[in-house]
Amino acid sequence: VEEREEAQGALAVEIEQARAGTLEAEASVADSQREEEQIKKDTTRLRRDLSAAEERLAVAQRTHRELSAGLGPTLAELARARAEHRSEIAAESELELLCVDTK
Repeated sequence: VEEREEAQGALAVEIEQARAGTLEAEASVADSQREEEQIKKDTTRLRRDLSAAEERLAVAQRTHRELSAGLGPTLAELARARAEHRSEIAAESELELLCVDTK
């Protein structure tokens, strides 16, 4: 009878330890599920942020191309205007010299 009670006691201890282990495992599973849900939410947010950033980049690149396309003719006009200005300055200087020489 005593051996039987000892065996039952040992078995009860093992059952209690198993229950505690099960509860711990269930808590760990719940924690893992919460972490997985958070990771899914973070992934969704990051994908949305990345998508928005890609859209902003596309707009910036398009604007850059448009500005660059308009810059070429503007630079050509500027160079032509500078050349005309230099030519006018040279002509004015030459005219001044002729005026001085004729006096």
